[in-house]
Amino acid sequence: RDLIGKTPLLDLTAMAEKNVHGVEVKVLGKAEFMNPGLSHKDRIITNIINKAEKAGKLAPGQTMVAASSGNTGASLAMIGAMRGYKVVVITNAKCSTEKQDAIKMYGAKLLLAPAGKCYMQMEQDLGVENPSWFMVN
Repeated sequence: RDLIGKTPLLDLTAMAEKNVHGVEVKVLGKAEFMNPGLSHKDRIITNIINKAEKAGKLAPGQTMVAASSGNTGASLAMIGAMRGYKVVVITNAKCSTEKQDAIKMYGAKLLLAPAGKCYMQMEQDLGVENPSWFMVN
């Protein structure tokens, strides 16, 4: 958990051309693929959870719910497991089998939206039906 966001900067300057004014610029890339979940979504989810906890909207033991096409859901499932949250991820059939497996491997409940049903609307519906749940939105 402490590794999230502490990824190195890579110097990509050699790949950049001089700008229109002929001035060389230093170009750095953040190596987010080195996060524990291999995605920049780890940083985003950590920020969402930290802010929700600080605001008193989320406390350990609560359930978090999110609609996701894959990476955000996998990051939520992983970080939720690290912090002791229950996690429900809603996705659709376009989500890869590998992402679906990762979400389930981290212990999250995975719901597949039926054909023709919007998985994002399912998050909203579950949030209304379960007012104690935290909607990642």
